[in-house]
Amino acid sequence: MNAKVGKIALAVVLFIVAIGVFWIYGRTPSVLPSSVRFVCVATGERFSIGRSNLRTFPAKNPKTKELTLLPIYEEQGKFLVAAHYGNYVRDPNLLGKVNKYVDPKTLEVLSSPRP
Repeated sequence: MNAKVGKIALAVVLFIVAIGVFWIYGRTPSVLPSSVRFVCVATGERFSIGRSNLRTFPAKNPKTKELTLLPIYEEQGKFLVAAHYGNYVRDPNLLGKVNKYVDPKTLEVLSSPRP
């Protein structure tokens, strides 16, 4: 009976050691970039802001101090606002009134202001 308990204990210890080795050596590093790209919907200016400095969305424009920055990504040579933030540029009670640089339908960042 003691030999059986000893084998079970050894198996548990080896399992815990294997988990520890995987935890230390087997994990892949984070693939998230250290900063996020933004566009100011009012001025069209683009910013790169460190993740540790982000508190809210929309984020604060470092120049105007207004909450007008939305995150953007690049796809096929175009910059786009994520669909998740589409209501911000469409709703006049959010950023819709000040939005001049994001097409409300396609969410593409424009190079010149909308009429």
